[in-house]
Amino acid sequence: MNEQTPSDGLRPLRDADPAAEAIASDALRTRVVGIPASGQAHARRRWLVPVAAAAAVVAVVGGAFAWGSGALAPSPGVTPLAVSTGSPETPAPPIALGSAGGGALELQADTMASPFFTAQGAHRFVVPPLDAATSTASTWAFEGASRYSAEEASRIAAALGVSGEPSTADMGGWMIGDPASAHLFLTPWRLSYEEGTPHPVKICEQQGDEQYGRDKLNDDGSWAFGQHMIQCMAEMPSPNEDDAQAAMKRFLTAVGIDPAHTQITIMDMGDDTTIMSVIAALVVDGDVTDITANIQVTAQGILSASAPVGTVVSLGEYPIVSPADAALRLNDTAYAASTVRSPGIADGIAALPPDVPAPAPTPGAAIPWSIGVHEITSARLGLASIIGPDRAHYLVPAYEFTASDGTVWSVIALADEALAESPLG
Repeated sequence: MNEQTPSDGLRPLRDADPAAEAIASDALRTRVVGIPASGQAHARRRWLVPVAAAAAVVAVVGGAFAWGSGALAPSPGVTPLAVSTGSPETPAPPIALGSAGGGALELQADTMASPFFTAQGAHRFVVPPLDAATSTASTWAFEGASRYSAEEASRIAAALGVSGEPSTADMGGWMIGDPASAHLFLTPWRLSYEEGTPHPVKICEQQGDEQYGRDKLNDDGSWAFGQHMIQCMAEMPSPNEDDAQAAMKRFLTAVGIDPAHTQITIMDMGDDTTIMSVIAALVVDGDVTDITANIQVTAQGILSASAPVGTVVSLGEYPIVSPADAALRLNDTAYAASTVRSPGIADGIAALPPDVPAPAPTPGAAIPWSIGVHEITSARLGLASIIGPDRAHYLVPAYEFTASDGTVWSVIALADEALAESPLG
């Protein structure tokens, strides 16, 4: 049996330590003494992780960092980068948190490349001086259980002018009205509504069927029905923005959402001028959320509409990490930092002809490993949606970092003690 004490067993490691003779500053000694023993540490306190991540995150632009309180703080005399927020006068857009896993580059649809020719690698963040002070922020939830009922479906139907009694739908929820005309459908997730307004295409098709049928040819040999459809759609009246916004406000009011607490946007429908799409996003405490109502209108009225049915409730003030600690989370996969917007695919991917294999690499050549370097130029604190395991919908504080290359990265802002870990699956 080895008679060495545990401290004796560590002697070879201690003797090999290149920093064994180093002298620590009083500030560092105070910090180390303040670290709790393993039995006292909070279950979620991963104080080693940010320190390790700092090697990848912290490359300073225009200033210097100093260690303090477990975070990176700007040296005296260095002005931290300002963190912007929304306001009731100028609400800020919602922040999208990436799915668990972290680091996945979410590309726009028009920049997607074949997975066979996607560069492999990782990301490095260059961050300016950031404030190291922790604080609190309001946290909210969107609660729909109290308003999910046949009575609520009837109330909304009456406000929209839909007659009938609620009946249970095959897949759950309540249906009111005639599915062939005006009706609404309330599910646990959303309310859908149709006013009975005919689609412009249907109007033109009906006229064409009555006048020409589907088989008649014109004297010049052209298809009569097809020519009618082209002319009819071109002559179909277009809805105007004032009527579209008024229709959205009427729908929101019926559902129980105050239009004054939303941001209403008219969407670009491209070449289709017969239909106008409108989105109303709920604004909470100066931040636009991803809780949205949608309608499509024609010159004749509302074609279709949908919205969540629920109430925003306050969960109170929650502790959040500092902007400096949030920057460290960019490289911590536990927080699933990911891009919410990217201008294009990674540079350095050669455009290869299809079905042509790559030539053999030169022996001894360096192996390619792409590193995306992102210089952070702005930061924002806002709200992001999180869906819990019980399907509860939370609106939580989150940081959003914009880089000089146009990429936008987000991490949750809540402090560790405000987070309840659950298995990922």
